[in-house]
Amino acid sequence: MIPLEKRQFRLLNVACLNARVDTALFLLDTRPARAEELMNQLLNRGASARDALTSLLDEKQILDTVLSLAISRASYGLVKRLIAEGADVHVKTMHQIELFSRQSGEEIVQDVTPLHLGSLHANFHGVQALFDHRGDKATVAEMVLASDSAGRLPLHWAARGAHGPEYHYMLPQNEIVTHTVNTVKLLLSIDPDTINARDHKGYNALWYAVSSFREGFDQHLNIPKTLLEYGAEANMRDQDGLNVLHLLAFTQNVEAVRALLRCGASMSVKNLKGDTPLHQAAKGKVFGYRYELATERNGIPLDAKITAQDLMMKILEEAGDGLDLMNEKNADGKTPRQLQQETRIKWHQEEQKRLSHMQDR
Repeated sequence: MIPLEKRQFRLLNVACLNARVDTALFLLDTRPARAEELMNQLLNRGASARDALTSLLDEKQILDTVLSLAISRASYGLVKRLIAEGADVHVKTMHQIELFSRQSGEEIVQDVTPLHLGSLHANFHGVQALFDHRGDKATVAEMVLASDSAGRLPLHWAARGAHGPEYHYMLPQNEIVTHTVNTVKLLLSIDPDTINARDHKGYNALWYAVSSFREGFDQHLNIPKTLLEYGAEANMRDQDGLNVLHLLAFTQNVEAVRALLRCGASMSVKNLKGDTPLHQAAKGKVFGYRYELATERNGIPLDAKITAQDLMMKILEEAGDGLDLMNEKNADGKTPRQLQQETRIKWHQEEQKRLSHMQDR
């Protein structure tokens, strides 16, 4: 039989990955407990805080360490202990993730530090411990400027947030925003100039906050508000010419759009297709998070779609400062007014199908 260590198996790694590891506790002849208590017990019994999981293809490439796994939820005290027992604060790991991809599909991201991962999970107590016990390899300023292989700083990871196919917040739902805001403020207190730092794709932290939270933006509004208060550029454009208003124009996030408009987001910015945010709103995609039961059972009702679109378009049109944006043509020669009419025709057809489907049940 191949020994566990040669099969890249580390009991302490398993402890970090799971909130409860009954099997490990059984082996230790003790009671079930949460991960942190288990980790302390394992450390007490001689487990190594230096453990690392390396790639089978390249042993020099580190995939995970005890610290990189624990930082998602570890307390200040546990992070301090791991570092004291040899965990490398500045270790760089490789991850295959979908977090930052606009389309479905994974990307391989290298040079990910524990600070990136702690920021992602909004573990600001753990992040503070990383700063306080960093050793002499790097200053705090150098830590917040350390980018992954795609040019993303810890601030980008914090703004993106741990809600995706690979990562999940280790926090109660009602604490996510507070912890994220505190993490963002902590990072920006060290280097305020990172507020508009762009990664290799040209995205800043505000872009990630808006794009990742947009389907539930109302609940997370304090995150982009905090970034805007620190001077985030609201008119940054991506490779397709989209600004943050383009991202939100076809949602129901009216308060978010108002906040962005107050901070100078421009209604006149066009993407590569010649669309203004008003064109986007006229195309009529409406997320269903406010109509969860209706969406799950029968789809979003027509009147709800129309109400949401009318309100968003009204706010955007009023923000045009007298410009005739409703009649401005995009690259296809279509105006928001024409697109809205096309959308309403499509919606009426969808409503007939929705009602027919309900009757057939």
